[in-house]
Amino acid sequence: MIKKIATMLLAAIMAICCTVAFTACGSGGNETGDEIGGGVIGGDTHEHTFSNQWSNDETYHWHAATCEHTDEVSDEAEHTIENGACTVCSYKQPTEGLEYTLSYDGTAYSVSGIGWTTETDISIAYTYNGKPVTDIGWGAFRGCASLTSVTIPSSVTYIGVHAFHDCTSLTSVTIPSSVTSIGGYAFAGCESLTNVTIPGSVTRIGNNAFDGCESLTSVAIPSSVKSIEYAAFNGCTSLASVNIPNSVTSIDDHVFGYCPSLASITVERGNKVYHSAGNC
Repeated sequence: MIKKIATMLLAAIMAICCTVAFTACGSGGNETGDEIGGGVIGGDTHEHTFSNQWSNDETYHWHAATCEHTDEVSDEAEHTIENGACTVCSYKQPTEGLEYTLSYDGTAYSVSGIGWTTETDISIAYTYNGKPVTDIGWGAFRGCASLTSVTIPSSVTYIGVHAFHDCTSLTSVTIPSSVTSIGGYAFAGCESLTNVTIPGSVTRIGNNAFDGCESLTSVAIPSSVKSIEYAAFNGCTSLASVNIPNSVTSIDDHVFGYCPSLASITVERGNKVYHSAGNC
């Protein structure tokens, strides 16, 4: 009788273990999920979900996981290059002739100038001399009046002070989700810039960052932003509406100074901003 009971207990334990193993998340897959994919591997019932947007580096593109398993990817493949750009994703081959400067500790580069290139649509490199390009340096493209478009790689975390100041023909800029800070006057005087999407990685928008962007009609401030510094959107005469997420705890003076088209500023419930945006 004791032997029979022991056998039954052992069978029950094995059944429970099998159930746990079946429901534990595995390493990936490609069934339909909430976005563009899920995964069922070796009895895995967790479905990974992947972004609709392409991620890329200098060699590959892929769809990154949007579930908790951030190391998972889908549809990874090498770029298919035609006329200097991938036909599948947004990757563009780096523009030749740009200037790069090695960091003080010798671990990374910043793009520091327009160099000898005559291109008006530029793409900054992910790496230079085998090291990552992590920021756009002080005044790197300041006064480049013929520059119309720029693609910033996902290796860049900081857009420096005066980086694109007075690039009066700049209409398009792609800011990757790797960027955490936009420096003061970074896009000031970019009077042809019509819209800008600030990624959800940015925590700080520097003083006068978009000052004088007269054609800017809309701006999406993500919930990652904590501070908007002095006169960040001053003189954006075409800006019609702005939403301030409740993550923002600091707004300096004149952030929306002389914005005559600004009809509404929506502040999310629960916002604890300690200073108002004066002189709209």
